[in-house]
Amino acid sequence: YELAAKSFEAAAARYPRDARADAAVYWCGQSYDQIQRYPESLAAYKLLVQSYPASTYRLDALYFAGVAATQMESYQEAVPFFMTVARESSADSKTLINSRIKLAECHLKLGEEARAESELRELLTHPRLSKAQREATELRLRQILHRQGRAAEVQASLARSGGGSEIFQAEENLYRGDDAFSQGKYGESRQWYEKVHKSAAVPPDVRAQALYQSGRASQSLGEASRAREYYTNVFTSRDALPSARGGAALQLAYLYRDMGKMREAEEIAESGEKIAAGSGQRQLQDALLFFRAESSFLRKKYEDCLGQLDRMSESGYRVSRLKGQSLLESGRYAAAVDALDRASMSAPDDDSRHRCYQDMARADLAAGH
Repeated sequence: YELAAKSFEAAAARYPRDARADAAVYWCGQSYDQIQRYPESLAAYKLLVQSYPASTYRLDALYFAGVAATQMESYQEAVPFFMTVARESSADSKTLINSRIKLAECHLKLGEEARAESELRELLTHPRLSKAQREATELRLRQILHRQGRAAEVQASLARSGGGSEIFQAEENLYRGDDAFSQGKYGESRQWYEKVHKSAAVPPDVRAQALYQSGRASQSLGEASRAREYYTNVFTSRDALPSARGGAALQLAYLYRDMGKMREAEEIAESGEKIAAGSGQRQLQDALLFFRAESSFLRKKYEDCLGQLDRMSESGYRVSRLKGQSLLESGRYAAAVDALDRASMSAPDDDSRHRCYQDMARADLAAGH
């Protein structure tokens, strides 16, 4: 495939005005796709669209440009490619439907649930949507509604679907797992989640969510090794939504730190932070930043700790206390007292408040007061 790609590339460069030059560029992109060299394939598709706007390959090139961008996890870059195809009246039904599906997936990966919902609802109006595609689209839509607490709309959608299919059964199992987990029945919840992620009918992002929930159940049961296996599957999956993938990164980081593997924990947490930041998951990003700040403190890297805390949007007790502890350990006693005083005022209980007072006393004593 590499030889084919370079041959097509050379032919298009040598004979750019040939009637088949656009085909050469297109098949160059397809050849690079086959060997997973997505930057090169994306460049080829962009060249075709820019240089041969009247080409019969144009819409396919736009679609595959979007696919290449998603393979590189550049979801923001992929959106306009899929959107152009989805809005193109001349696009055939298959390409149009696939573009709308990919467009909705990109919005979900970017944390843009309102836009994803809009695309999924538009997709459901298409008369040529297959039964399997319709069921997967309805499931994804209900998952958005479920995450937003719109229970009545979820129930109405379930009632319209009629049930009976494998994907419907998988969704029921997912809800049964959530219900059992909320009641502290972690073993039972994991059994339901395992039924979901072992189902071939569910979309990949829903399967990843079930794997993540299986990890949470395993962790709650004290089965750290099994939890790590589930979380690793989610963290390394491009199909997982950022909330699940970033959440898996956070839990994996804690598990690795508990094992004394600080370097691995830090690398995972840093990657998870980027996932959270890229999808607008501010609360998750703060949780990962706090983990990294704690790890820096444990390694006595107090400047790193303070820098990570400063990047957080959260400013409550745990942030102020860790900041105060870092300032205390690095010899900035007056600033430490100020931070610890703020922490004491937002402490969740008396024990936490007393720990702040103890650290403040240490700072005063070290300063000679």
